[in-house]
Amino acid sequence: MIKALNLIENLKIRSFPPEDPSEISRNEAVLRKIFGAFYRFIWAVFVSWQVNDFLYSPLWMHGYVWCLNLPVDTNMAEISAGPLVLQQLRACPELERIGHDALKVIAVAMLLFCTGFYTRVQTVRRLWKLSCAVGFVLFLVRSLQMEHRLFPSLHEAFCSQTAIFLIGLILTIHTKNHVKPKTSAESAAIQQVNLIGENLC
Repeated sequence: MIKALNLIENLKIRSFPPEDPSEISRNEAVLRKIFGAFYRFIWAVFVSWQVNDFLYSPLWMHGYVWCLNLPVDTNMAEISAGPLVLQQLRACPELERIGHDALKVIAVAMLLFCTGFYTRVQTVRRLWKLSCAVGFVLFLVRSLQMEHRLFPSLHEAFCSQTAIFLIGLILTIHTKNHVKPKTSAESAAIQQVNLIGENLC
């Protein structure tokens, strides 16, 4: 019984070895790149949609204060959060918002391409600096457009900086599989565990 418990504790999940690039055909490599890019694009659109829905929603305090400070003729202070949400949905339905987020992802991808994120290895820190720089420029532009209204300008700049950073992270992040060399004792133990597992099956 003790041996069986020790064997269960020593069992490890088998990890597939990294693929040899020479064994992958050219067409398969192209298809993998296309599906990988499409998968990243869908995730980026979803994250951008959720970030905008949270940061601009009047149901939350920051979104409500942002609505109150907009340069519009309507007195937003007399309207509660619920009617403000309905007013936003009438002005911009969900499908239109998703379309805007898709265009935003394409714009961020073009920005990353122009700044060299697809041609050479970059760091997350540089992506953060790039998003902060774009957010600062947007803050200056929006503060001039909105007659120096501080909070809405800061709010929109922060939202844009956060969205650009998250979208860029989804589109560009890569991981490497580092294979740890096994000692002879570990290899013998793994072979023994695999043999016992095959016999049990």
